[in-house]
Amino acid sequence: MTDRRLRAHARDGLLALFALAALLALLARRSGLGALANPVAVLLGVAGAALIEAAFLRYPELGAAWDRPLVHVGGLVVLLAGAAAAYVVVGLAFVAAACWGLATFLLLLAAVAITGRNPLARLSGP
Repeated sequence: MTDRRLRAHARDGLLALFALAALLALLARRSGLGALANPVAVLLGVAGAALIEAAFLRYPELGAAWDRPLVHVGGLVVLLAGAAAAYVVVGLAFVAAACWGLATFLLLLAAVAITGRNPLARLSGP
């Protein structure tokens, strides 16, 4: 794996960790850490992350914009603002699902960093 690729993985991992910490802090502040045990939140978060990752694998042009620094910050802001807005409308279950999605992404990122392959690559098609 190239040095540039490793830096990109590290950057993506740090952004995901920051977002996860912020969302977990929101859950803790609202006494909502129990929402992480909601099986629907687990399913939606894991499936959502897997579907997004599969889409990026299937259509690499989707990820081309991700190489721009403004998109990194914008993506983080959109994720956190979207989760906060969904918390107001839907409740803690959506924040918990976002946490599970971020945790899934971090596990996939670790697998790629360790093995050099994305475990979802087989599912994304030809």
